[in-house]
Amino acid sequence: MIKIATKKLYLQDSYIREFGAKIIEQGIRNNQNYVVLDQTAFYPEGGGQPWDEGTIDNVKVVKVLEEEGIVYHYTEEEVEATNIKGSIDWVRRFDHMQQHLGQHILSGAFEQVLDGETVGFHLGDEYVTVDIAISSIGNDQLNKVEDLANEIIQRNVMVKTYIVNKDEVQKIPMRKPPKVDEDIRIVEVDSTDYSGCGGTHPNFTGEVGLVKITKLEKNRGNVRVEFLCGSRAIRDYRLKNSIVLDSSSILSRSYLELKEGIMSLQQETKELARDNKLLKQALNEHRAKEYYLTAKEYNGTKIVSEVFSHNDFSDLTSLAGSIASQKGVAVLFANKDDKAQIIFTCSKDVDADMNVLLKSILPAINGTGGGNKFRAQGGAKNTDGLEEAIQKAFDILVGNN
Repeated sequence: MIKIATKKLYLQDSYIREFGAKIIEQGIRNNQNYVVLDQTAFYPEGGGQPWDEGTIDNVKVVKVLEEEGIVYHYTEEEVEATNIKGSIDWVRRFDHMQQHLGQHILSGAFEQVLDGETVGFHLGDEYVTVDIAISSIGNDQLNKVEDLANEIIQRNVMVKTYIVNKDEVQKIPMRKPPKVDEDIRIVEVDSTDYSGCGGTHPNFTGEVGLVKITKLEKNRGNVRVEFLCGSRAIRDYRLKNSIVLDSSSILSRSYLELKEGIMSLQQETKELARDNKLLKQALNEHRAKEYYLTAKEYNGTKIVSEVFSHNDFSDLTSLAGSIASQKGVAVLFANKDDKAQIIFTCSKDVDADMNVLLKSILPAINGTGGGNKFRAQGGAKNTDGLEEAIQKAFDILVGNN
């Protein structure tokens, strides 16, 4: 069967929202319904840009992919008509147009200001990233790049798209070499930036609205720049402005003093945490002495055994260690929460092996764990039979089992 390449209307006009077409092939691929049309305005995933969504005769289009010039439209159910009407989800499409052209403009600004080549691009549902071949970027440099990008947007210059051949492309100052050598589609931003690209873009830079860089991070020797354009940037500003104003109200400070307020609060929190730690240590020492003094002695060894409920296990572990730091004592603690946790420990002069003792009871609760002669720790996914297991360990330790 001879495959007929799909006519790509989105390359001719990115603003097409509805179109008519004829189904030339349909069936099941990868367990999904699909159709191939003689022409389409649906953009298939590629070049870092996601696919368009929308409907074909009111059947939802969930994915669009291209293979060897054939555009496959994957749908929620079978499309019954032959001659169809396609409708593009315009909100999604225009968002992608804003972000993609914003990337071209921002990448061009990185080239002009820092001679930084774009080596990666990803357009996601929440944010957009470009990878710039620079080891680090300072705040002043970043501001200059962002200012230049927004200047180009605010000038509202024309964006042209046209096709050239491999000889003609040699005369164009491309930002990077094209990936194909025939029917090379150029996206030109007012004679200042030239890129080979098959994506969808607005006709004027002003439609991008604005570009705002939101994050930098290192990525394989490059700098990954996260940014937002247009409506995404406005929503992000609205959210962050709301957070700033709410935080200012909570701290009873103006937003200009918010950083100082947070730093002051952070310092207070550190001091409280330090004081709390000292109080916990003092409390543990007091509790440890109380447990030690009231513990019953068996064959010359004091044994402290208890099953707790919904306690902080790290606190129990610390308490057990404080008790075991005294002479002639063994501690058998367990905690019941959403799971079972066990800590066995003893002082150095006790003739017992905590690791052996723990492993003797773990099968009864389907638990795991281990340790050494003086300290062992374990647990189980549920708490069934925990009390009985701790009693068994106690009986072994006192010689009743």
